[in-house]
Order: sequence, then C-alpha cells, then structure tokens
Amino acid sequence: MAMTLAAVLPLAFLQGCTRIEPLTPPVEEDVDAITFAPAIASTKGLLNASDLAYPRTQILVYDFLTGFSGELSGHGTIGTSDVVKYFSDKITPPADANTTPYWPYWSADGTTGLGSTYGGPDLSIAYPWTKSGLHSFFGWLVRDGKSQEPPLTIEDLFHDGTALSFDESTRVLTVPATGLTTSSPQFDFSYSEVNTVNAADRTAGSNSVVPMQLKHFFGAIGITITNNSDKDVKVYSVQLKNFPYIGSGRINFNTGESPSTVVEYDSPVADPSSTPNRYAYWPNKITTPITLYNKDHATEANKVYDVSNSAVLADDADPQFFLAWPMYYSSLEPTVENVDDEGVVTYSADSPLIEVKYGDTSSTAQTASTFTYRFPKVNNPNTTGAIIAGKKYLLELSFADHQVVVSFNQLPWTYEQYPMAYEGDAISTTQLKFTENTYVEGEKYTDANGRHDVIQLTSASTAGQYIAKGTFRIYTPVNGVLTVGTSGNTEDFIVTLESGTSASGIGTGSESITINPQRDGGQVTLTVRPKGTPSSGSRIFLHFVVRNSGRDSDADTEINRDNYMITIP
Repeated sequence: MAMTLAAVLPLAFLQGCTRIEPLTPPVEEDVDAITFAPAIASTKGLLNASDLAYPRTQILVYDFLTGFSGELSGHGTIGTSDVVKYFSDKITPPADANTTPYWPYWSADGTTGLGSTYGGPDLSIAYPWTKSGLHSFFGWLVRDGKSQEPPLTIEDLFHDGTALSFDESTRVLTVPATGLTTSSPQFDFSYSEVNTVNAADRTAGSNSVVPMQLKHFFGAIGITITNNSDKDVKVYSVQLKNFPYIGSGRINFNTGESPSTVVEYDSPVADPSSTPNRYAYWPNKITTPITLYNKDHATEANKVYDVSNSAVLADDADPQFFLAWPMYYSSLEPTVENVDDEGVVTYSADSPLIEVKYGDTSSTAQTASTFTYRFPKVNNPNTTGAIIAGKKYLLELSFADHQVVVSFNQLPWTYEQYPMAYEGDAISTTQLKFTENTYVEGEKYTDANGRHDVIQLTSASTAGQYIAKGTFRIYTPVNGVLTVGTSGNTEDFIVTLESGTSASGIGTGSESITINPQRDGGQVTLTVRPKGTPSSGSRIFLHFVVRNSGRDSDADTEINRDNYMITIP
C-alpha cells in the first residue's frame, strides 16, 4: 500500500531528523530551433515545389525517436529499443512563405508560430531536442493551399467517408479503396521519405534544418487527338472503357538506423457492374464534335486537341492531366474472345479499351461509327509499369490513313532548375516523330527483323530536299549524353542530332548531344539525309543510347518505339 507524505515525515524525524527530498530524474532534453525545408525532388506531380509554399498548405509531420535511454517528457522512462512518437503536428507556411525556401514549425491555422513562446514567430522555431537518440521525421500532405476556396484537403479524396489510417506502432499509413476519376477532387497526395537526424550530431544552440523530400502517390493521364490522314475526320467521343480506377495502397515509414519509405499498391480495378460505370474514369468530355482537318489545309492542318476540354493545344503546351492509380500493363490487358478469319479481334465486354466514335465530315452522331483500341502491348505486362507514381502519361490518338495510331508516352512533370530534381539514371523522353513533308511517305514494311515504320528518302536528296527530320524531347538524366547510332548501310547516310530549336542549319549537328531540359524544353531534332548517291534499297536502323555516370543505357524503348527504318526507294 502506498505511503502518504504524513506517514513518511514522522519516520524521518525519528531517524535523526533526516530530510527526504522527492527524487525527479533529469530529463535529457534541451530547446533549440528547427526549420523544415520541404521540396518535391524525386518525382513530379500536379503540385511542384513552389506550390507547396502557398499559405494554407499543410503537411502532417511526425518525429519518432529510437535509441534513447532515460526519462522522457510525457513518456516516462524508456530504453534504447523503444520507439516512441516524439512529435506530430501540422506544418503550415507563414504569409511570406513565397519569399523564403523554408517552412517553419508553424501552427495549423497558419497564423501563429510556436516560436512566440521563445521570442516571437520567425523562421527559426524553438523545438525540444533530446541530447541522444535518432529522430526520424516523415509526413504527408493534408491540405493543398493552391487549390480553390476552400482549399482541398486529404479527406476530399475519399467519397465513401473512409479516411486514411495511420498505425503508430508499425508506422504504416493505409490508403483505403479509392476511386479516381476526371471529376474527382484532384488532390495531389504526396508523402515524404524518412529523414533521420542523430541528436548527437547536432550543434547545440544552432538552427537545425530537416529536409522534407516529397514524392507523389499517384500518376496522371492526359489524352490528345490529331489528324495525319488524307481525309477530314469528325470526332464525337473519346472514352476509356473499363479503365482500372479503384485502388488502395500502403506507405510504410521505416524508422531507426536504416530509415526508408516503402510503398505498396494493390492492383486497381474497374467497376463494370453497370453501363455508366464502364466509363467512370474518363467518360466522354467532348460536348461539340471536333473536326480534325487533313494535312492539305493551310491553317487548320496538324492541330492537336486536348480531349479533356476540346481545345486546341498551343505548340509545346501540355494537355490537362488527371490523377490515376499506379498500375502494371497487366491491368490494361484486354481479354481476347475471338479472332475471325480476317484477323479481326473481339475482346470481352469487361476489357479495358480506348473507345472512339468518329466519322467523316458529312456524318452525324447517329451515323458515326464507334471503334475500340487496346492500350499498347508490352512483352512483360506483369512486371512493366503502365503508370508509375509521380509521372505523367500522354495518350495520343493520331488518325492515319485507314487506321488510328495509339501512342502511350511517359512524360516528366515541371522541371526544377537543379539536377537533384531528377530521378537518378531514369530516362524520360517523348517519342520520336518525323515531321510531315520532310520525306517521301512510305508504307509499313515487314521483314525478318519485325515490323518497322519506314521513312523513305530519294536518291537525289540534297540539303533542303527530302531530308527526314524528326523531333522529340528528352528531360532526364540531366547532363547525360544522348547518342544516335545506326546499323545497316551506314555508309550511305548522314545522321545528326541538334539540341534546342534555335539551330537553323540542317544536318549541322553531331551524333551526340548533352541532355539539357532547360534548353527549349529539352527539344532535340534528328535529321537523316543520303550521303553521296546511294543505291536504291539502301537502309539503316536507328539506335539511341544514353550515357550517364559512366554507364550506357538503351533508350530505343523511350525514343524509337516505332522502330524506324530509313530507306532509299
């Protein structure tokens, strides 16, 4: 039974008036300043680093302590093997955040700083540190201050009332089953890597900056249409049928001596249970039919339309992108039900497909035909990412003679000025496309090496005539070296690369260029012309390679997916 103070004192006096003081173990903590420095660096999303500086933006930040032994305020006595939540709060930039690169430790309403306790709010907010142990910081975006009024919050993502759940004992954040559509609130959910700071390495009495490096949980998709055929085309609708749009996932914030953030996604699924839900992710957004004029029109030819709003895209502009769940190509693999004698494939009713309704200019909505197209096929659909978190994907539909060409290209998000804004050795580029009227058009050609898109030159080609000219954009790796090589009758052709749009000469470049996404948005021009008087039938194949950090990586799958072959008729 516990003794009261009244019972203790008489006993103490009887023992010789010895005074007994209550023992309070010292708390091994001191107060220094901490500043959070958020930045989106490893991947890109609908938000960028400057967007995060908007007032009202919030990140929920945690600090878990390990390796500490002793008495800890609010936790009692803990041992070195214990993991305790030392800190959690919502961090909001102050009103002048657009002029500073830092987020201080700021109150949730963005009006007062905890630093007022220690001399007023500023960018160096006092924060209690331990003198030993490892502090593991991490967090995620909970409010988008750049969005409409009122600002979007993480709760806006969930339509059924189910919210994120965070298990503090395991540091696992669960994102419940969530449907993303073009009409969903476009909350660019971002999370941080775990950043561990050893308290013993700090300089007491000085500000400590904790970087909050954010990554993006979702990818995004945009759709464009254009016409490269000999006929005018009227487009009535473009829809994604049975597209997987309901997904879930988990973020495991591993803390301690080897901190890491591990993300897992469950395979997203569609909801084909009723007809309206077949087009839930991307229903038809074309309210007035779009007329795509053929290449013979002086002013209307080659226009590219953003399918999300039926608007013409300006040169080098991006369409509107919408958040999408990361997934493998296997999620987009249709199920084949039948192949007839002419090779026409019939897919199952629940297959994910691209559905387009179009006709000629004399058609009506009643007479136009509806066609379906599969997403691009890959060799390993179970291991190849169709959509990767933090990347944009542009679905391009191009009307050619008697066919629609479907391209599905991975794009980066907005660039940062610094190389750290890019992902290691990852190659990020748009697809090579040859410019109309710079060569003699030819048919598809099939040989023992497979199927190729053929670009035909003429034996009489000279500078300014029938030089095959193509363009693409390459963004990463920054300062890597891009090289184009050839195989086949290499002695009969001159192949060069030029970086940027300012170069006016044809074929004045070299076979290699340094990748610089700040130079005209990473644009690269490829030119191919005959050398001397080559023989009819001479041909070459193109091969792209990127050299970065002493290592060569094949870039054909990113740049040369059409496997171009250049020929002399």
